[in-house]
Amino acid sequence: AWPPPDGKYEPFLSIQTAENFTLHGAGAIDGQGHDWWWLFALNKLDHKRPVLVEIDGSSRVAVRDVALLDSPRFNLYLGPFTRGALIERVTILCDWEAQAALAAQANPGFNRGGVAAGVLPMFPFNTDGVDVAGRDVVIRDSVISNWDDVVAVKPSVARDAKGGTAPGCTRNVEVRNLTVYRGAGLSIGSVHPTPELPCVRDVTFEEISLYSPLKGPYVKPDLGSGDCDRLGADCGALIDNVTYRSIKMYRSPEGFLTPPDWPETERAARARSLANGTRSAAVEKALAAFRAARFGDAPAYDCDANNYFCMEWPLYVGTQQQLEPDGTGSGIWPRTEPRVDVRNIRFVDVKSHGGEWPASAALVRCNASNPCRGLVFQDVVLDADAFVTGRKYVCDGRDAAAGVATGDNAPDPRDCLRDDDDDDGGS
Repeated sequence: AWPPPDGKYEPFLSIQTAENFTLHGAGAIDGQGHDWWWLFALNKLDHKRPVLVEIDGSSRVAVRDVALLDSPRFNLYLGPFTRGALIERVTILCDWEAQAALAAQANPGFNRGGVAAGVLPMFPFNTDGVDVAGRDVVIRDSVISNWDDVVAVKPSVARDAKGGTAPGCTRNVEVRNLTVYRGAGLSIGSVHPTPELPCVRDVTFEEISLYSPLKGPYVKPDLGSGDCDRLGADCGALIDNVTYRSIKMYRSPEGFLTPPDWPETERAARARSLANGTRSAAVEKALAAFRAARFGDAPAYDCDANNYFCMEWPLYVGTQQQLEPDGTGSGIWPRTEPRVDVRNIRFVDVKSHGGEWPASAALVRCNASNPCRGLVFQDVVLDADAFVTGRKYVCDGRDAAAGVATGDNAPDPRDCLRDDDDDDGGS
């Protein structure tokens, strides 16, 4: 992983310009990420940490029946020139307990929004499960525990600013039949507006069970760069035609839930042992203080800019929540970005059960000058033992999002939606 001149550590395994390639077997690739996470938590790295497995410029590739453990950064990355990939029966595990301990050691006495260091891991350690760009990708029948994006469908660009060949939008991605423990989102993005017009289209997530998730469905446009603002460039981006179907989320107030069919590898057995334990005294103390401060008499939604608990949502459509150890990132309650078009996002048979969510049931924050359009909520039931700031949808008003709610929805998303054919709401 020695850094080359371009300032990027090389992946452990890099597959470029391959055809009809398969990575498979009953073994594991151990990324030995703990030292990397420690250096990252201390802000001691001059380069981004390496990816465990990277594939790009390749067609008709498959990754199956392997385990990826403790990656320094992303576990599996498919680049924008990928054309046809199948990821199946993959196990991805990340030692999130070690990440929490590292965060505490890196910031002794650190406190943000009443939350002691180490109670929650630093957000994020960037240990994404599978990051996908390119076209015609299927991810299925896998188990992931990684405390970051479970699957993140990343944008590719529609035009090349230097006049070269652009890969075109990321599109035709299907993610189904996953079992997830302690993940941070079935994610689209993040998608930033740029002159190259990054875009994601035609994505489906379906038949996925998430145990003790930090987020469920997560659609995340993000803020444009300073260059777009300073130069007056023609910046834009697109997220279009995304479906979340049959997504089930489970949380518990007693301890971290574990899926019943957790794989019996040695590392997975250790993860299950941790999962079946009760929460640490530090976690319980912080949650008790949080409940005392927030429960009952908080009539208006409040999300402190430094409150990491405000990053936990069953359903989230809005600017990416991110705050790196060096202070970079859009933040925990960032402004909305009008230069990203968000269109035709469907939530069908999305359910959340049990436990406590530190915020509310869902967030839909778009920009009134360019509203999200074509949102569909059909049989979306987001329940819990408690939502600390109330069981409701949080938004910036009905002018910022347009769509329909059908079937059995609870809570009712219509307070955050105007009719899709009402063109006056965003003017």
